[in-house]
Amino acid sequence: MNALFLLLVLAAPPETPGGQAFMLSPGEYRWVNLNVSHAPADVEIRYEVLQGGPTVHTELLSAEEFRRFNHGKRNEALAATKDSKLGGLHKLILAKGQYRVVIANDSAAQPATVSLNLRVDSTPRAAGITELSPERRLTIILISGLFFLATVSLAGWKLLRAITAG
Repeated sequence: MNALFLLLVLAAPPETPGGQAFMLSPGEYRWVNLNVSHAPADVEIRYEVLQGGPTVHTELLSAEEFRRFNHGKRNEALAATKDSKLGGLHKLILAKGQYRVVIANDSAAQPATVSLNLRVDSTPRAAGITELSPERRLTIILISGLFFLATVSLAGWKLLRAITAG
């Protein structure tokens, strides 16, 4: 059923610009499997409530956190939106793996007709990456340290030669 839902979400009908419309009953949620096979990946999620109130939100969860969510346990979303009629989120995923995009309607709300759009870019722009990996940091520190030691050693050697020659 979830594979069918993924096909419905990604296939855009002519009456809904950009995404497939579906109904969410009060307290109902749907999810889309997201397999990130190349990291980093830029994930953009947008939704619009076509009919209903501002009671819908989306969450991006790792597969482990989704299992907790699915069993009604407390979970930690990688990114989430607040309840609204129109919303979206943007997240740079740095690790390969299985993720879930969850779209949910509040339990005290009226049924909602929702359009969901999902975009994944496995070649994000370099401007989105703000940190170096720990391995690269260590490499830079080691190269910088070696360069410093080489410079100090050369200066000391030249100074020592000048003192002994003069």
